Amino acid sequence: MPRPIRRIVTGHNAQGRAIFLSDGPALAVFDRGPGATAVTELWETSATPASNAGSNDPTVGQPQRLPPPKHGSKFRPNGPSMLATAVRTCT
Repeated sequence: MPRPIRRIVTGHNAQGRAIFLSDGPALAVFDRGPGATAVTELWETSATPASNAGSNDPTVGQPQRLPPPKHGSKFRPNGPSMLATAVRTCT
């Protein structure tokens, strides 16, 4: 079982003020079992440029697939050093 990764998602309320939409473990985790690499999806976009409208979470309830959607992107850490860098950059 991979170690959970904390995922914080922010957005805006009706007045345009920044709010927290979620703060907890990333839910989109694909784990093939002991000795295999686990993949944790932190975010996915379905188009370029990405839309920030609404508060739907594009990573929850999606089928697991390695490539991103056509014209989209996926953000997933691929090792401890990348995760440490992402945390340092975001804090």
